[in-house]
Amino acid sequence: MAQGPASVYIKDAKFMLTVDPQRRLLDGTSLAVSGDRIAAIGPNVELEREWVGPETKIIDGRERFVTPGFINAHIHLESCYDKGLLDDVPVVPWCERYLSYTYGTLTDGSYYYAALVSLLVCLKTGTTTVSDYGTIQTMEGSPVRALTDIGMRGVLARDLMDVHTATKSDSSTTAPAAHATPCSATERSSWRGRRSSGSTRHRRWPRRRSSPSSTSQPPPG
Repeated sequence: MAQGPASVYIKDAKFMLTVDPQRRLLDGTSLAVSGDRIAAIGPNVELEREWVGPETKIIDGRERFVTPGFINAHIHLESCYDKGLLDDVPVVPWCERYLSYTYGTLTDGSYYYAALVSLLVCLKTGTTTVSDYGTIQTMEGSPVRALTDIGMRGVLARDLMDVHTATKSDSSTTAPAAHATPCSATERSSWRGRRSSGSTRHRRWPRRRSSPSSTSQPPPG
């Protein structure tokens, strides 16, 4: 059990949203953080003496609404490079441009820095857990390293794709699926519960010959 003093102390939060069974909304409540754990919650008069020390960072919560970290259930950690490039584009040419401009040109290094930027933006908006919906195959180490360096929680839904010649995937899902199982097992063993892995399948679209400027729509169904 954590002991004081706290590393961070939020004092007298105006409101504090809990995730207990009653979903209580507390007011005038203080919160002590020890390391990476919430150590204590309660009235300031009860907590301050035990948890506030000379090195404790104190945050005035009187005008703040404190919530648990949000969860982004569908993010693409490499896609910060796409901002402003793919606005108002129909879905099929959007995918073609994405596969050409971003996906097809990634390196381990650029993927790592893209993931860092995406995760920092999440933290700025209160998001502490993400599901990377389609972690790029053969490059899984880059987002794992970014998550580890920042200290966030994440689910890496590995990408099994056979929809386009510009992708880094094989021509069928058989080889990616065979790669996914041992890779996931190896990664899980070293993540200490802060990261996990899974798989996501992208629908197969008919192969087409068209330029990135095409405005055609996706097939029905």
